[in-house]
Amino acid sequence: MRWCPMTHIADFGGARFVGADFSSLPGISVFGAFSRVVRLNHISHKSYFSAFGIRNRGNDDLSLRLTFSEASRSKVAEALSLKSAATLDAALWLPFRGGSNILETSWAFRYCPACLRQGFHTLLHQLPWVRRCPWHRMRLLTKCAVCDSSLTLRGDPGHQLLACRNGHDIFSEMVSCAYPFDQAESAAAFIDRYLTWAEKERAYTLLIPPEGATTSFDAMRNAVVLPQALRDSCRGPEWILSTSHTRTLKRQAMRANTVHDLPSALAKLTSLRDEVAGLELPPQISPGFLNIGCQLANRLPPESLTDAEMSLFFHGLACQPNRTFKPARRSPLAEIRFLPPLLIGQTRVIHRSTLSKTASRSAEQLLAVIVGQFMPPDPQAEASLQLLLRALASILKRAYAEGMRIVLSRYIPALFDSKRDRPRLTEPWILVRKEGHQLDRIKIVWAKRSRLP
Repeated sequence: MRWCPMTHIADFGGARFVGADFSSLPGISVFGAFSRVVRLNHISHKSYFSAFGIRNRGNDDLSLRLTFSEASRSKVAEALSLKSAATLDAALWLPFRGGSNILETSWAFRYCPACLRQGFHTLLHQLPWVRRCPWHRMRLLTKCAVCDSSLTLRGDPGHQLLACRNGHDIFSEMVSCAYPFDQAESAAAFIDRYLTWAEKERAYTLLIPPEGATTSFDAMRNAVVLPQALRDSCRGPEWILSTSHTRTLKRQAMRANTVHDLPSALAKLTSLRDEVAGLELPPQISPGFLNIGCQLANRLPPESLTDAEMSLFFHGLACQPNRTFKPARRSPLAEIRFLPPLLIGQTRVIHRSTLSKTASRSAEQLLAVIVGQFMPPDPQAEASLQLLLRALASILKRAYAEGMRIVLSRYIPALFDSKRDRPRLTEPWILVRKEGHQLDRIKIVWAKRSRLP
């Protein structure tokens, strides 16, 4: 016996489902196909196993599960005869290599109200850099369009899939059954252009996410820039504010009369991989660390540091502490004495405990991915190594500034009242783009951590 709309029929053996012709629904997601069939055939949560071969696990977000669980996704795809690669693999929608699981951290079902009314959902709508439906030009939502409550994304008894908890239901079974998708041609054309662009970008671009990432959506939204032809159709509202800070470093031509001992500088930073207490700073980047330490020390409230502690921040430098400096009346603290870049012989060394772990590990990952791929005698390779060193310095300097504030705040509670110097941690999302065998640019998106490591 076959499934019929608006009825409950229990024989699934080889039967076709109502609404299971997806030929006019380009790039439909597995969850979109699943929820469409569930709604149009009135399949209850108890029948998911009989119909699709998956068991309802109560608290599971089915949109998340059918995107990232290969076992569940494969069973539903087989039951619904889904064969499109773009439907099955979220990684094909990403314009970089690195795996689709980065979207899982901040996953929230996003939909176009006009598309969902017609029983259509695509993974394109899940991408952080797509803020509105390219063919309906409607803002993508994560909550109910009527009351802003959560949609039902689980097989809950007593709740319809995709309806909100207050009973509002944007999914129209009548429209989905009786009428073809109104933007099939426009959607197919846009999706084809987008996937072609994403495939080309993946060949040259790699994403290095932070270890133990706590957020991804805002960071990814700022990392990816769509080409003009695509961006005009899905650009979001201009009033959306970002909590991320982005810096893009590009390869620069090397001057013929300038000597750069780049291999030696990068070799010093390879100690990031080792469990050593001190990190020797290459002379090309040590001035930046010295400036960070001196500036922060001068901005501290009076009587925060002892004379001995303050003198370490300026040891070997021509500049001196501000005249407003007043020494603290206590014994020097060993932990604070390790904060400045220490002068040992002719080199500057920072203690690894002063670096925030998330950022320093990202620098280590970047170095491990890139180092060893370039030959120093090639001028273009030297430009690539210079770009790599600049990117590592940028990451490590921020890791140093954030780590130092965390340590100082344990002994100087007034830092928590400072808008500029209060303790906070961010995590770097690194987008590396290559041209042939050379680095072209490195984009670093600093996203605020949602929790401490």
